[in-house]
Amino acid sequence: MIVALGMDAQEVVFTQQVLGLSETDYGLLISITGIGSIVGAFTVSILANKLSIKMLMGIGYMMVAVGYLIYAFSFSFWSVAIGFIILGFFNAYSNTGFMTFYQNNVPVKMMGRITSVYGSIQSVFQILFILMIGFTGELIPLRYSIIGAAGLMLILTIWQIYLVNKPSRKEYFTEQPEAITTP
Repeated sequence: MIVALGMDAQEVVFTQQVLGLSETDYGLLISITGIGSIVGAFTVSILANKLSIKMLMGIGYMMVAVGYLIYAFSFSFWSVAIGFIILGFFNAYSNTGFMTFYQNNVPVKMMGRITSVYGSIQSVFQILFILMIGFTGELIPLRYSIIGAAGLMLILTIWQIYLVNKPSRKEYFTEQPEAITTP
């Protein structure tokens, strides 16, 4: 998702300079993405008990990568909108899968510390990817920079799905029964 955050920093420039869309069009695209996210969250709330953590993460991350690829290769408002709807919708799946994985595997007493360290590392990589995409967008056409980042995201997603599905990782993805407490 760090790669996605790097691409997000170039969205306005890409939609306006590469695709020739207006600020109003961009605002509408963001609203459409939000609608996709709301619908995705609604479907996750219905399907969460039926989908495994692996499935939520796998489908979520793969389809977010597909949404970014559609965005990278887009040529019009509607092609970008399709990509944004897909990535908005499936962000709910990937986020639910990751947060469930995190909550099942990190001790509650350590969550604050681990979240702080993870957030710091994520921020450093996010800054590096924003700079890298911005820098490459100055050297080569921005479209190619975004296509490269979307391709990298797809490759990393496939690698992540492979790692998650390795038999040696099975213990990290078993569903944890909720503890029932009585007053």
